[in-house]
Amino acid sequence: MIVFQRGKIKALALLVIVAMCAGLCGCGKAEPETPATALAAQIHPEHLANLAFSDQQRLFWDYYTYFVMEDDRFLYHTEELRNLPDFAPGEQPDWEQAGRFLLDFTSFWYDAEGYVCWNAADLQQAADILLPGYIVLPQDNGWILYHPAQDGQKAYYQAMGWDAGGGVYYRLNTPVTEKAGVYTACFTGYAVGEFWQEELDFAPAETNDAKLCQIALSRGIDPYNFDLAAELPAIIDAGELTPCEEITVTFRLSGDGDLPLSYTSCERTELATN
Repeated sequence: MIVFQRGKIKALALLVIVAMCAGLCGCGKAEPETPATALAAQIHPEHLANLAFSDQQRLFWDYYTYFVMEDDRFLYHTEELRNLPDFAPGEQPDWEQAGRFLLDFTSFWYDAEGYVCWNAADLQQAADILLPGYIVLPQDNGWILYHPAQDGQKAYYQAMGWDAGGGVYYRLNTPVTEKAGVYTACFTGYAVGEFWQEELDFAPAETNDAKLCQIALSRGIDPYNFDLAAELPAIIDAGELTPCEEITVTFRLSGDGDLPLSYTSCERTELATN
């Protein structure tokens, strides 16, 4: 399994933990630590009260700035908050938003014409973890076409084609709170263009892309060699970028190794164009 972070690639080795006293206690395999497993282990009722705010920020930053590439799916945690549908506690998210969100965490395949497709049952499986209680609708939306089961083929969705472009980086802005197993976390989002490295404008920088270029150049670094994921936390905390939105989410811990958060609400306020 390969784990990617924006700006750099990390290979995660699957580690086999062997007990020191094998004759007494045996041995076994341990799941490799990833940003997802680290987040679930630390943002837990037993640890949350003793976890410093800076550590919470680091855990969520690591989680929301990586994605996992597997044989038949990509887990786009980099887009998790950006595409999370807005919904109040106890309400069903909008299908247009929820459908797009779930695609990033569902196994896919290609049809005879080369279109990316997702089985409806797999989409529902992702929903059961990420949006508990949500029922995936057997219908089209602006992102996918629905194909009902027929001739031995399971019901599935077919991509219509899109390009989101760029990204939004989310920084935890207040300590996470927990009550009866429900967590509340608030983030500020910062939009960065897909080709921000090309904004080499030496006029007073107004956009985040131009600001980042100037910051990189001021440090004697070519923007294309600038480690954005590693450098952004300090740049954001110094107030050098313009935020695009604020988002408050509530969630429970799912117990899933890849998808540790089961969202129970999402409220966002747009501050600028994403």
